[in-house]
Amino acid sequence: MRSWLAVLLTLLVAAGLTACRTGDRPWSDAPSAAPMRPAFGARVTDGELEIWLPPGCVGVRSAEVGFGFGPKLVLTDPSGTATLDRFTVGGPYPGLTVTEAPPPDFDWRTEEYLFLNVQSTPGGYPATARTAEIVAGSDSHPADTFYFEGVGWLDAAGVAEKEGKEFAGVCTPQKK
Repeated sequence: MRSWLAVLLTLLVAAGLTACRTGDRPWSDAPSAAPMRPAFGARVTDGELEIWLPPGCVGVRSAEVGFGFGPKLVLTDPSGTATLDRFTVGGPYPGLTVTEAPPPDFDWRTEEYLFLNVQSTPGGYPATARTAEIVAGSDSHPADTFYFEGVGWLDAAGVAEKEGKEFAGVCTPQKK
């Protein structure tokens, strides 16, 4: 009986140690997480939520912007030929059709997180961003900068420097 208990205890300790954060994936403990932090840029421009997806998405079949546990915006292109780089929630969405939209009176600023998932070819990983940081920081950062969760406020030069090193775009394939 004691040897069985010792084996069980050893397995539990081993499982606990393998679940620890490592240098290979310091941003997430989840075994199914992407090797590099997936991220997108977001900011408030003229009162509207603007989203930036560097380095851009091709072969887009759908894009879903979730607002916490509330409503979501779903854009689709069944042909899978749409491209997506930047868009403003509220439109227009060239090449994409709105198949689900938040109610007209919905205020996304009241939600804690934004969630973005783009189904495209060759594919990538979904990402989240804290709404409070987007709202609070947009006025205090230049108009050409966007908030990237876990990375900070970046302009095009900052994205060119950090994409692929500190984060991967949501449409960037990652090998595990």
